[in-house]
Amino acid sequence: MEFPIVCKKNQPKAKRSVLAFYVYFNYFVWGSSIILVSQFHSWFMELWHTDLKGISIVISMLGLGHLITVLLAGWFSDKFGRKNTIIIGTISNIIFLIGLLVSRNIWMASICSLFLGNANSFNDSGSYPLLTEKFPEKPASMNALVKASMSLSQTILPLVIAAVHSAYIIIPAMAVMLGLLLLKVSVTNFGKNETIVKETVSEQKEILETSTNKPSVLIDGVGMVILGFTLSFIFYMYSQYAPVFAEKVIGSTPVFSKTLISWYAISSLISVFITSTVVRKVHRFCCKVSKRSLVFQDDSYLSRDS
Repeated sequence: MEFPIVCKKNQPKAKRSVLAFYVYFNYFVWGSSIILVSQFHSWFMELWHTDLKGISIVISMLGLGHLITVLLAGWFSDKFGRKNTIIIGTISNIIFLIGLLVSRNIWMASICSLFLGNANSFNDSGSYPLLTEKFPEKPASMNALVKASMSLSQTILPLVIAAVHSAYIIIPAMAVMLGLLLLKVSVTNFGKNETIVKETVSEQKEILETSTNKPSVLIDGVGMVILGFTLSFIFYMYSQYAPVFAEKVIGSTPVFSKTLISWYAISSLISVFITSTVVRKVHRFCCKVSKRSLVFQDDSYLSRDS
């Protein structure tokens, strides 16, 4: 189901590489958006008439917005399609960027920060399934590039801020980039890949049924939740407060303290490609082992019957 404003009859399907570019560009801007408040914390404290505690409240609203809308975004993506889900995420990001400049207190800024959390939920719910459906032969690698695009933007933004300094230039420029992306996405036919999804699900069911080591919801599920919470906590804490820590505690210059995020993002960018390569190699190895074990089981059953 598509919204009437973006529907076109007999519209050709876009190439999957183009759709992937839209996703990565969207996350490129979103990756910069989540560190904007920390990068301009001194300027926002004056604009919003608050202190560092108030800045922390605004930053925390990002996680709250994501928590509130994450389940709704998943349902919306399955019900109304990946395209409309990404559109909502992009619009939410634009509202956040504009809201940062028009807000004059932390409560207005906090409401705008909720929209960035909403953008996180809808972008994830639309983009990751889209890449999995369009690239069924290498979904892990394509999804890993999402993190790479975020790391790249977080590497570049502190350097741009060090050169430009003005939030009134950088933030509107980011909003314009998302606006152009929104126009392109709105007139693009994403197509459907339901057959590929069904085949992928059936293959996964076959692997689970033949595997002797089946996942445990209690052990594996709880472990993944703890791991996800810990990694997300470390990521947000460092990306938001590293510049403040360097400036207030270590006594670094404001320009140098902001570039700490660039060094963090560079290492993250490198690790993304290393992880993607390792996962791809391990997946191929596991598939070969699984196929050989299945052949061995078939041979053993035949020998028993004979």
